[in-house]
Amino acid sequence: MFPENWKALQVFLALATQWRMVGVSTMTTVRLIQTGIDYAAIVPVLRLLRVKPARHAALFRKLQAMEQAVLDVVHAS
Repeated sequence: MFPENWKALQVFLALATQWRMVGVSTMTTVRLIQTGIDYAAIVPVLRLLRVKPARHAALFRKLQAMEQAVLDVVHAS
């Protein structure tokens, strides 16, 4: 882990319960699909973790990269 990514990882982990899920149903099964992080939760988490507003945009870009990596893996299976 590069030191410049540590705060982004902390924020990402703090958002672990903030993933949006969609239920897809067939006649026999229901499957939950992750669609991404609830972006409305990001700023409150950044505030709780005392991230300076000047760093929000850069951290948001890193969060999006991690979010997309998760979605790529989850949706590949």
